[in-house]
Amino acid sequence: MARPRRALRSGRLRKDLRRQLLPAAQAPMTDSGEWPPAGATELLWCVSAPPEGRLMLAAYAKRTYQIDDGRLSLADEQIPLVVEPVVEEPDEALPSWLKDDTDLLAPKPATDVVVMGAAHALEPTEELHVSVAAGRSVRRLCVQGERRVEMGADGRAEFSPGASFDSVALCPQNAYGGRDLHAQWALEEDELGQRLLDLPEPLRPQETVWLYEYPRNPVGQGFFLDVDRLRADGARLPQIEDPGDRLTPERLFRRAPTAWIDAPIPGQLGWVHHSWYPRLVRYLGKMLDHDPPERELREASFPDGDDLRLDHDDESSRVDPRALQGASPGLAIERLCGGEQVILENLHPSRSRIELSLPTETPKLRIRPSHVDALTPAAILQTVRLEPDRDRLSLTWVGAVPLLGPVDDDFIMNTPLRVSWQRG
Repeated sequence: MARPRRALRSGRLRKDLRRQLLPAAQAPMTDSGEWPPAGATELLWCVSAPPEGRLMLAAYAKRTYQIDDGRLSLADEQIPLVVEPVVEEPDEALPSWLKDDTDLLAPKPATDVVVMGAAHALEPTEELHVSVAAGRSVRRLCVQGERRVEMGADGRAEFSPGASFDSVALCPQNAYGGRDLHAQWALEEDELGQRLLDLPEPLRPQETVWLYEYPRNPVGQGFFLDVDRLRADGARLPQIEDPGDRLTPERLFRRAPTAWIDAPIPGQLGWVHHSWYPRLVRYLGKMLDHDPPERELREASFPDGDDLRLDHDDESSRVDPRALQGASPGLAIERLCGGEQVILENLHPSRSRIELSLPTETPKLRIRPSHVDALTPAAILQTVRLEPDRDRLSLTWVGAVPLLGPVDDDFIMNTPLRVSWQRG
């Protein structure tokens, strides 16, 4: 039985994707033994821009602001650029998840809006809605207290009422998804080519990709294949859901591994891992087998997911530029430029609603390679990171110019970059 799915989950895939998008040779170490310098908020880097993979010299500038009841001021602590993706890997045998993505990517088609924190109720409750809006990028989610699956003897599922809560972490572990290890054990062949169960169609293994991990979120709750239903009794259910695509008892069990496409999408406001759907297909084409959708693809209902209605070419070596987008569906719709209104609801421990405007100051970038005139690429806003629990907002900007070919270590290390900030 083929196992291409397992290859897609390997650490090697993540490294291959990184080489594809961040091809710069590592510059020599500084006197402190580090490159880039620790704490850098301004940096030059060489990146590969999809779809053609053209090399570009990119200048990055990041600025962090303190939020005080909707008013912004420059933060005392400036958060450095994220060089390597921050990946949480609890165990080699378990899937990883993306806590924070690298800042060092080619210019993105749109600005990623990412919320890192928790849902908060000012008084204990069983359910509330959280939302974020920045310009036209909007996402609303339903948050519930802890619930469990209750299985009847007839194999029918019910969901327990939600427990009372005052805070729920906005992490993929609390959203829909997961890995069905029981089904993997039951459905895979042993050394003698035997299986634990005499399986009916459509669960009989075939020469296709087998999906025991939910491709949208393999670290979440509630993903079950329709094998041994009673074993789901007492299982945790997702606490964070998309209100337009919620899990119901009727949707709890997937009839086949390839029916994952019609399962609920995870309720997230944070980052989408590079090897999760839909980001993976934008990198590598149609690599994830699935049945024809029986319902409208939820991601495609957002303005930043219209490309998912089409089949990505699995024979093309090109990376779709939208693969650079790491924000959750609905939160990478347009390129923001500063001044847009931001609204946060039920995302702060002491305020149910926060309204602010993005800073209007932008970086003026000046690159001074030797023997050529200074380069002044226009800066675009790559990423808006919102951390309401810390009353913090960070903006990452980039300006890039095309290169005729690869550059060596000395070029990156010795080319001066000057950043000055000006109000728009």
